[in-house]
Amino acid sequence: VDESKVEAIRNWPTPKSISDIRSFHGLASFYQRFVKGFSTIASPLTEVIWKDKLFYWGENQEESFRILKEKLSSTPLLQLPNFDKTFEIECHAS
Repeated sequence: VDESKVEAIRNWPTPKSISDIRSFHGLASFYQRFVKGFSTIASPLTEVIWKDKLFYWGENQEESFRILKEKLSSTPLLQLPNFDKTFEIECHAS
C-alpha cells in the first residue's frame, strides 16, 4: 500500500463546494468495487452533486464523507492474494 496515497485520503479536507464533493466522489468511485455497500454509503454525497442543486453539507454528508475516508484509508483495502492458499471463486450471471 502506498502510504502517501493513504495519507492523502486521510487528510482530505471537508468539501466546501460542489466541485470539492465531485473531486472526492470521483476518487472514491474509482475504488467503489472494494468498498462493500459503496452506493448506500455514498448516496448522501451523490444527492448533492446532481445538476441544478445548491451546495449543501449536512450531518448525512459529513457521515458519508467520514465513513468513505475511513474505508478507503484502512488497510487492507487493496491487497494481493496469498498465492499459497486455495482460491474460492464465486460467480453469477445477470
